Amino acid sequence: MSSGVSGRKPVTIVELDQDRCTRTFGVGGCTAVLGETGDRKCFNTLKTCHVPAVFNKGILTLRFTEARSTIPRDGTVYIPSLLSVQSRPMRIEPSKGLGTRASVKIVLQDHPSDDHQVDPYVGERGYDPMKRGTFWTKWLARNPYYQNRPIRVLHGYEGQPLSEYRVRHYFIERIQGPDATGRVTITAKDVLKLADDERAQAPRPTQVVLQDDVEEDATSFVVKPLFGTTVGAELPASGYVRVGKEVMKFTRSGSTLNVQRAQFNTEAESHDAGDSVQLCLQYEGERVQDIVYDLLVNYGNVPADFIDKAQWDAEANVWLAGYNLSTLITEPTGVNKLLSELSEQCLFFIWWDEEQ
Repeated sequence: MSSGVSGRKPVTIVELDQDRCTRTFGVGGCTAVLGETGDRKCFNTLKTCHVPAVFNKGILTLRFTEARSTIPRDGTVYIPSLLSVQSRPMRIEPSKGLGTRASVKIVLQDHPSDDHQVDPYVGERGYDPMKRGTFWTKWLARNPYYQNRPIRVLHGYEGQPLSEYRVRHYFIERIQGPDATGRVTITAKDVLKLADDERAQAPRPTQVVLQDDVEEDATSFVVKPLFGTTVGAELPASGYVRVGKEVMKFTRSGSTLNVQRAQFNTEAESHDAGDSVQLCLQYEGERVQDIVYDLLVNYGNVPADFIDKAQWDAEANVWLAGYNLSTLITEPTGVNKLLSELSEQCLFFIWWDEEQ
């Protein structure tokens, strides 16, 4: 430990990013009207929004620290309810693609709350928020869509500027509590959890079916969308689709697909009205790092800001220059599974350093 840090008191801060509407109730772009769209004003959260179609997402960052901590004097509001933080680093497991995720367990003490930090209309409510539940009972009721929201753990020392704290990035997996003692436990994992098989598939399931029966010699057919989507939102202008066991190359005009049948060593078959039409994912002569990037960002929903693509390219030019890959993925497959297959075939590993 350096002499500049020795003897200084450690400080831990937890930052939670909450979705919060940037609009003001009933003003401008907010079309909510008391007595018509609802009986009381919202709390600027999606769950309490009167008109979700005009919800304009912004971010409210809540900061928690230990009651005994000396917090940075930067004008920021810190909630002194943090009890403990326990983290576990990621573990590389070559046979499991992304390995075992880095995780953190954060325990906080629930408490009464005056709502001033989280309710923009608290002065208009006509009741005492201190008598209307605790901080976490109210927060969870107003923010049930917290899964995969960013949460950060900051480690520093008393007197150290917040900008110099070490920051570890995670995404919320679940929130449990308050329990009988008023404790709330937040479990979170690193960003690569977004690409776990149960969360991310490539290609995504396509919500399109055949409108009519299709004979094995047909060269075009009409499709229809399901569940309120549109054909244009589900299928691009051209590509490959799979119907039953048959793969077809297509170009699309509106809801009509003009097709070349029996592609990629499949056989032309007749198909029934209502059969699923699945868009395939094709890579042709792609560099391995570009495929990994595409799977993580476009199918795993990993924010691109968390990936240093230029560094990936530089490393791949040295170690993976011989890998130019082509394949057609004809059915939704877990992103983690695909990455596992890639890493085994191309001899590389993927890991996440939660400290940024």
